[in-house]
Amino acid sequence: MKTLIIYFSRNGSTKKAALALAEKLSAHVEEVGPVERYDGILGYFRAAIDSLRGNLPAIDPIEQSPRNLELIVVAAPLWAGHAATPIRTYLSNHKGEFRKIASLITRGGSSADQAFAEIRQLSGLQPVAELSLRDKEIKAGSFTEQVSGFGDAIKRELK
Repeated sequence: MKTLIIYFSRNGSTKKAALALAEKLSAHVEEVGPVERYDGILGYFRAAIDSLRGNLPAIDPIEQSPRNLELIVVAAPLWAGHAATPIRTYLSNHKGEFRKIASLITRGGSSADQAFAEIRQLSGLQPVAELSLRDKEIKAGSFTEQVSGFGDAIKRELK
């Protein structure tokens, strides 16, 4: 199974979840980096504004093309009710190139439903699996069972 996990992580929570899933799936991992970073308090506010306005920031190139992969797992934090803008840019830039996708959203407390809907719309696909994790679960280390179950669901869909 040629799987790539594409993630963006501003504070490290999404990265931690993406790496745990990569271990479960024996998948490659690449970070989506916006050309203009979202660092510090100003970056936090710019991220929220970009997210609310639907801005799609320029991102650094990704090494692997989705056309050469069986599955792409997109992992993003929830920003103002939306998937983080760098992931939305990645999906928009590669729409029509995905074979299958799965979605992972990390969040504070809000529902991830809108973010999952955006990922479906931007990718043009119904994900084989979706998982929403709370940041507090990731920070406490109590998310591994959920990631394991998510990985198992993905593996079942790819058989």
